[in-house]
Amino acid sequence: MLCAVAGLLCLAGCGIPTTGVVEAGEPGSGIRPATTLYFVRAADGSLATVEREEGVQLGTEGALKLLFAGPGPMEEKFFGLTTLVGAPPSPFTVHRAKGRLTVDLGPDAGRLPPGAVDQIVCTATTAEAVRTPAAAPPDVTVTAAGRPLPGSLPGPAACPAVSSATPVAPEQDGANRGPSALPVAVPHQPQTADGTPGRQAR
Repeated sequence: MLCAVAGLLCLAGCGIPTTGVVEAGEPGSGIRPATTLYFVRAADGSLATVEREEGVQLGTEGALKLLFAGPGPMEEKFFGLTTLVGAPPSPFTVHRAKGRLTVDLGPDAGRLPPGAVDQIVCTATTAEAVRTPAAAPPDVTVTAAGRPLPGSLPGPAACPAVSSATPVAPEQDGANRGPSALPVAVPHQPQTADGTPGRQAR
């Protein structure tokens, strides 16, 4: 007994923490679940992705709720992002049927600009790919009380590939000071029908 106590005192004195029994749980992967959202670059109106680490997978409905809440202050300031999507006036619904996914914004949604529809389609498509990675990408449609709302992309396969948004350069006295010190992401590439990156248009 004295030897055991002496051993514990030695470990503590050497800066090695002592612990009790650690219960086994799910194996750690070292990767925190992230939710991908599609916002718009204020500079040119193109789509850009950001990833939110929420600790758990939120699913398609949860991802859309984050999208409707808009970019955060840091995403607006450092990445120059904005959104064309506002919170729908009535609760939205998500319907799945035979490879199709419909996001209905309710009867009071009105018309949306095509870029806003693209944000919803691409966010939902990416969230569904995380939810069912073995399945083919669904055909996503955005509706208002059952009325289809057109986007500018030919389909979910044309959504930009997931990558980080590019930081914007800081300004001082109204002049551009040059590239930001934050890491710059590679340009987005369109995806093919099977979800793999395709060739970038020139």
